[in-house]
Amino acid sequence: MAQSLRRKILLYGFVAGMLGMAAFHQGTIHMMHFNAAKIPSVAAFFGPFPRAYLLSATGPFGMPWLAFLLIQGGLWGIVIAALLRATSLPDLLFGFLFGAVVIAAFDLLAIPALMGRGPNLNPGTQLLARTILVDGALGFGTVFFLRPFQVRG
Repeated sequence: MAQSLRRKILLYGFVAGMLGMAAFHQGTIHMMHFNAAKIPSVAAFFGPFPRAYLLSATGPFGMPWLAFLLIQGGLWGIVIAALLRATSLPDLLFGFLFGAVVIAAFDLLAIPALMGRGPNLNPGTQLLARTILVDGALGFGTVFFLRPFQVRG
């Protein structure tokens, strides 16, 4: 049983994380890139969003940015699938909070280091709000895609 559960967490977690990254993280960036400027208060709060689904080789290790994000989403999916069993929070709330806090902190501190820059210790309000929104969407989306696989138990 433990072997089956471990395999389920690894396989379904990775796939759900990749799907969460593609649909929810990048989907949120895409939607906000084209629509945030239409609502002045939203544009003022979040600032400009970058384009989504970038295939240019600007990611760490010279990888296309989208490929790097999908692999990163898969790895976060495994972590979320493993932790989901240990929490008593509602699953979608847990996913959003995990993304908004843990993944956002990782994105601001570790990803710049992988790209040869220092950690972003003072991101500013707009970058922090954008990061929390899109990484919260990643966590939410990952748990959303994990639901049919009953990883929680």
